Amino acid sequence: MKLAEINPYIRRAMRSYLPPLWKINQRIILDYEIIYVESGHFQLTYDHYTYSCKAGDVIFLCPNIPHTIFSDAGVSQPHIHFDVQYDTNSEQVFICFRDYPELTAQEHRLIRKNSFPQLTASPLLKIHDTVAFLELFYRIIDTPNHQSLSCKASMLALLEMIITDSIPNTLMPAPQPASIAAQIKEFLDANFCQNISLTALEKQFSYSKFYIEKCFKKEIGLSVIRYRNQKRMNAALEL
Repeated sequence: MKLAEINPYIRRAMRSYLPPLWKINQRIILDYEIIYVESGHFQLTYDHYTYSCKAGDVIFLCPNIPHTIFSDAGVSQPHIHFDVQYDTNSEQVFICFRDYPELTAQEHRLIRKNSFPQLTASPLLKIHDTVAFLELFYRIIDTPNHQSLSCKASMLALLEMIITDSIPNTLMPAPQPASIAAQIKEFLDANFCQNISLTALEKQFSYSKFYIEKCFKKEIGLSVIRYRNQKRMNAALEL
């Protein structure tokens, strides 16, 4: 995910109290949810693993991950439901309390793409500056208009803090694959003793031999066959 693609849409932000013996049966959510355990505790089963969530914990739930919540003693848990990226379906997405098989095909299409697969392993966030985090969190919770620019700015800052503290590699650019010329050079370096032809390379890399020759000569400065022969000559001289 790229930084420019983050465009949060806050669906719901509210204070909430779960009474003793309150339970959410297995469900998925269509969007994302951040929960702050203000007081009390509850048991969260998330993707078949169980977590004991206590006061002070921050939980991040991702789309389409089955989970249940059970509180035996009551818990205060203000929370925010949101999309990371606003799209034409964002306003149709609802707060879901059903499991995936119980949803219709049309509702399945509303499930947000998970931009944070790293957080499926554990929903518990690591927050370094809890005071600053909670200031932003409650600012969003207590703002009447969750679609305002100020609220959106607070949500952006909150996401930045979560990404920086818990999943810092999320916004790093994906490694670029090696160019076709570099791949062929690596292949020739490893196999120059064989009688490799352009036709053989065409089959190996699924590119036409004319395209291979053009790319290789442009980047390496030699034709494929000349480079292969030069590698052979250098190896012979060393021997």
